[in-house]
Amino acid sequence: GVQTCALPIFTTNLAARGIDVPACKLVINFDMPSKLKETTADGKHIFEPDIESYLHRQGRTGRFGKYGKVINFVTCQLNRDLIKILQKYPYDLKFKEITES
Repeated sequence: GVQTCALPIFTTNLAARGIDVPACKLVINFDMPSKLKETTADGKHIFEPDIESYLHRQGRTGRFGKYGKVINFVTCQLNRDLIKILQKYPYDLKFKEITES
């Protein structure tokens, strides 16, 4: 029989906006997108969730009515804030917390 395999594509936010992979069934976010909100007087950078970049990343899968999945590794409060924003949208979101044991 014919064997098929899937090759991973690693990309940045920039490429996520222009790349088109018709058969993409899975997107894995090792970090959630964020953008600079402000820089304080002492030079500290304050970031906020970047919902637009997140939606562009996820838009690579499940296109044109096809099934697709997204896995997010959420590791800090900023990432949790993005998840809270996403819960307001009509997406089928499921969360599983993985803790050290």
